[in-house]
Amino acid sequence: MSATTTLRMTEPLKDARLRAEKPRTSGGGFYDPWLHAADLGILITVMPLPEEDGETVYGFYEHPGSVFLLAGMSQNQMRATLAHEVQHALRGDVRQVMSDEEHAARERLVDEAAASLLMPEDELRETLGPGGVENLPRERAERFLADHFRVDLHVVQVRLSMLGR
Repeated sequence: MSATTTLRMTEPLKDARLRAEKPRTSGGGFYDPWLHAADLGILITVMPLPEEDGETVYGFYEHPGSVFLLAGMSQNQMRATLAHEVQHALRGDVRQVMSDEEHAARERLVDEAAASLLMPEDELRETLGPGGVENLPRERAERFLADHFRVDLHVVQVRLSMLGR
């Protein structure tokens, strides 16, 4: 069995953009980045990825229309990473040389867009309180939210910072 798995490919990215303006949700009502990627015609490949500057690479978008995800991630990590990479696709981002500040700003915008889809504000506020997880210690609350929204801790931290928490 190959260490590389190609998950889906549909029509070309440019032809699917109009249909993908409102991302589809799964049966449970959660944003589904797999369906969103399919609507956009993105080819998803799960495989071992090389480190970059000594850092683990969890995924990347290659213009036009390919996403590569690190094999072995948890389902929550994979869902969060794919949502992030779909945002790169929607922006039409290309790999290019840029300053650390420019790169950080671009990644922050993409993180926030993905986090907004993965953790809708209304449901997040309802889950936080009153009587919700808001009264728990921060680390425990973050883990609860990650499990509840099926995301990784990074997404939770980004989304909470967007709400000033």
